[in-house]
Amino acid sequence: MRITAIEAYTEGCAATLRAAVQPARADSARDLWFRFEGLDGPLETSADPFAAAMLPFCMHEGEGCRIEGALSPVLAENMKLAQDRLAGWYDFLSPVEVAAEAETPANSWDRPDDRTDGAVVCCFSGGVDSWYSLLKNAERVTHLLLVRGFDIGLDNAALWQSTRTRIAEVAAAMGLRLIVCETNLRELADARRADWGKPCDFDFWGQCLHGAALAAISLALPRSFGGLIVPATHSEDQLKPWGSSPQLDPLWSNERMRIRHDGCEAGRTEKVQAISGSRLALQSLRVCHNDLAETNCGRCEKCIRTMLALRLSGVLEQAETFPDTRALRRLRRLEVPAHLIHHYESLLSAARQRGDSGLIRAIEAILGRRFSAERSLAGCVRSLRRGLRETPGAKLAGNAQRG
Repeated sequence: MRITAIEAYTEGCAATLRAAVQPARADSARDLWFRFEGLDGPLETSADPFAAAMLPFCMHEGEGCRIEGALSPVLAENMKLAQDRLAGWYDFLSPVEVAAEAETPANSWDRPDDRTDGAVVCCFSGGVDSWYSLLKNAERVTHLLLVRGFDIGLDNAALWQSTRTRIAEVAAAMGLRLIVCETNLRELADARRADWGKPCDFDFWGQCLHGAALAAISLALPRSFGGLIVPATHSEDQLKPWGSSPQLDPLWSNERMRIRHDGCEAGRTEKVQAISGSRLALQSLRVCHNDLAETNCGRCEKCIRTMLALRLSGVLEQAETFPDTRALRRLRRLEVPAHLIHHYESLLSAARQRGDSGLIRAIEAILGRRFSAERSLAGCVRSLRRGLRETPGAKLAGNAQRG
């Protein structure tokens, strides 16, 4: 991997940092770019964001990273630890050499103390985890960071505009500054999405990359920022190898930017309960995995799981971004991946505490502890549909349509 031609420039209200990146398998280089709005100062031509962004991809490829630019010596050392962590978790990742033509001079750094006068940025998507971390750290947070190009695609203008407007209103209501970043990082560095590199058929973004990607954005920010808060995905009792983790996120820090993983002390049901008292959170909550025009589809597993937690907190009717709750009527049909079952154990415990007998019976059916004819029938239908999709005739028809 070669990272070259690093440059920063400003056009109107947007500041852009970009570089050319070229894996060994690629015939030519492409631009990796970060475009910001809401900054007070200009960007610097640091190699740090690009090194962090591309390192997991390089480890997957098994190729070193050569940088034409200055790299923070602290980040360089931290990335060795990050590689050890990732390689220890995943046997498909290998430590690689990262070499830059220069180090950032130590006397060029003037890191503020992020516990006093330094600005602290909180990654904020409008979801449960980010709302929990924001409200928990409200006295410290000065800026919100909203990203386009990760869960909201660069081609999804409708969802982006509605989300940006809603989170701008949140920032204004809380007296915070909003930093908006648009980037093509995931298109180039996510081994599952990128059209270069070795084949990848697993969730590279979730397992390996998204923590480094958030860190890369923070490393591009002007030196007036001192800390980044990354909201936790998992609680302490559910920690596992994952791309954003308390064991990994701090290792993307450099001399200036101190990165902190936040919120592991609470599970998702507890987090929903914690934010349920905020009218602002209920007016703007966005949890949906689907990259659609609507804020929350109200039909996917994550939407339904969140609606259940909101119902148990007694605020589902106040959650304005879930206008359609009809999916809850078909709750017993819900198919839950094995790695998410623990969320339903937590919901079942909360339902018992609240005495919600209807929800108790439905969740027990989901967990296989209660017979449900409706659930059995739904499972048979899903199995039949999967079988039809996998038949040779269906595959031939699909190939013909694509041709």
